[in-house]
Amino acid sequence: MSWWLWPTTADVGIRAFANSPSHLIDEVIHGMQNIVLSNSDTVFDENLIIGEIEWNHPIDRSFDRLIVRILEEVLYLSEVHNRWIIQSKTMILDDDVQIVFTYADSNLIERDVEVKAVTRHSLEFTQINENESIDSIDGVPEMIGPGWFASVVFDL
Repeated sequence: MSWWLWPTTADVGIRAFANSPSHLIDEVIHGMQNIVLSNSDTVFDENLIIGEIEWNHPIDRSFDRLIVRILEEVLYLSEVHNRWIIQSKTMILDDDVQIVFTYADSNLIERDVEVKAVTRHSLEFTQINENESIDSIDGVPEMIGPGWFASVVFDL
C-alpha cells in the first residue's frame, strides 16, 4: 500500500507516496475511492467492470491544484454518470495529463460514507528529493525520498 488514512480534526484525509507524479495521482485516486467503501477489501472482478474512459486535462495549474480537479472529476463520474472508478492509469505528457479510468456501476458499490468535497486544507503534492523525508504523523509512516508525496483532506 502506498496510501494511508490520515485522521484530521473534522474530516479524513489520505497521505500517499509514489515514485512518480503519475503514479502518485493513481495512488490518491485509489485511496479516495477506498476510504468510502463498506469493505475496503472488496475485489472488483471482471463481471463488475463495465468499461474504460479516457480523460484529458491540460496542465494549467500546479500539481496540488490539479489533483483536486482530478479527484472532483472522479466524484462527478460516480455521482452523475454512475461510474465508480476502480482503477486509473495516468500519463503526464508535456502539456496535459491523460488518465484512463476503468469503472463499474456506482449503484453496485456499497459505501459507508460519502465524499462531499475535496478540500484544499493541508493540500500537498510535492517531490521529495533523495535523503529528504516527510515526518510520520498520526500513524502514517515517515516517507523518505526520492519520490513524490501527496496529502489530501476530504469533506465527508
